[in-house]
Amino acid sequence: MTTLFLIWIIDYSNVVLKKDPLFCVEYKKNKYDDGYTNICNGVGYKVIKYNRKSLTKGYTYGSLLLKEIGADINE
Repeated sequence: MTTLFLIWIIDYSNVVLKKDPLFCVEYKKNKYDDGYTNICNGVGYKVIKYNRKSLTKGYTYGSLLLKEIGADINE
């Protein structure tokens, strides 16, 4: 349990410092016409990095239920 807590704190600290998380169980990159988002699913949490012209650049950190802000994915 202590190990999981440390993982959460380290990745949360990275997000606050505008750095990428270190402990991703699953990683996904979504491409859009105006940029991309990187999604990291950790152990009980999700980090989304926004790099899009239509949205403010930055990170969001939340539970695995966190939804991505944005438009349709161009695949």
